[in-house]
Amino acid sequence: MQKNLRDYTNDILKYIQEIPLSDNTVRYYRVCYNSLINYYGTKEKENLIQNAKEFLEYQGNRYMNKEIERTYYLLMRKTIHVLIDYIESGSISWKRRRYNAPILCSNFDHLLSEYEQTLLNSELSTGSIKLIIQTINIFLIFLETKEIYEIRDIQLCHVKEFIINQAPKHKSSMINLTWSMKKFFAFLNINKYSNLKVESIMSNPVRNRKKILPCFSNEELDHIFEAVDTSTSLGKRDYAIMKLSMETGFRVIDITNLCFSNINWRKYEITIVQQKTKSQLILPLSIGAGNAIADYILNGRPESELPYIFLTNRRPYKKLNRIVGANTIKRCLAKTKIIHTAGDGKSFHAFRRTFGTRLVKAKVPITTVSQLLGHRTIDTSKRYIALNDEMLRVCCMDISKYATTKEGLQ
Repeated sequence: MQKNLRDYTNDILKYIQEIPLSDNTVRYYRVCYNSLINYYGTKEKENLIQNAKEFLEYQGNRYMNKEIERTYYLLMRKTIHVLIDYIESGSISWKRRRYNAPILCSNFDHLLSEYEQTLLNSELSTGSIKLIIQTINIFLIFLETKEIYEIRDIQLCHVKEFIINQAPKHKSSMINLTWSMKKFFAFLNINKYSNLKVESIMSNPVRNRKKILPCFSNEELDHIFEAVDTSTSLGKRDYAIMKLSMETGFRVIDITNLCFSNINWRKYEITIVQQKTKSQLILPLSIGAGNAIADYILNGRPESELPYIFLTNRRPYKKLNRIVGANTIKRCLAKTKIIHTAGDGKSFHAFRRTFGTRLVKAKVPITTVSQLLGHRTIDTSKRYIALNDEMLRVCCMDISKYATTKEGLQ
């Protein structure tokens, strides 16, 4: 028996009740779906997807005419798209949706999928693959704005124009942009999709400069942790996440992946497999970080059977994503007098730099620092030495014996 709109909407309402979402969210969904059903009444068309799209367009016009509030329209849009997805796919999924994201033409979409699969079969890290795919997706969208829908129609001038357009967004990371493009065109060349050689316009004759970003001072750390309201579940989570990063140097992705099985409470040890390097790391669990995590688990964590320690604060409870680091530090800095500007290094990753810098200042051998941070090479760890001004002063040459000729230096 073919389902009607009421059958589909009842299935969705039952699904979100079982997730479970809050009673208010379920009620909002029910109101939206009842509005859709009442709008058509007995005039329901056979094409249910067309019904839903026409209804959403009608609500959009009401919003444009200020007959309904923006919040109501956005809720209506979300509920209708869940319905459309269910009718098209036959399954219900609860996910974040991007409604205005450009959609690639079928040629480029298939090509990007094939390229992504090739990268997944390589030895590149997940983060590197994501960076490349994002860059190439933007490039393919750019080509479509130039009315280019076939790879064989790409010319060097198009690649050059794209690089120039994207350059302002990559002031300190041009090598990431050119690296992604060169890898993509290497893939095209190998598979005979294109014979275009782009190396000539993407050379990097100057070695990529490693910018030394600062770490948090002791005073800044005091202000940050004092700003957290640990009487709330969100505050307990923020405090535990920052404390863990501060005292282990873990990257935010490794914190969000942390499971109960990763902590040995009897041995005061924490074991992870780093997402970036795929290498195992075993570190002692400090009393401060351990107490903060325990407080969150016992008094702040939502009830859930998920294996991950840190979960979202709202239903449906799920594993955190890496954006939690930026959101956490943003909340805390907003309550302090610490000013954060783009590129100043006062990000969540600064906890990791602070951990590394403290090890260097404590005169821990650089080989040990490298192991504790889980770096693949010692060269990566050497960047933390540059943050220790006191030790660098010992290395400075005495220039008192050299005459100064420039007036401003005398």
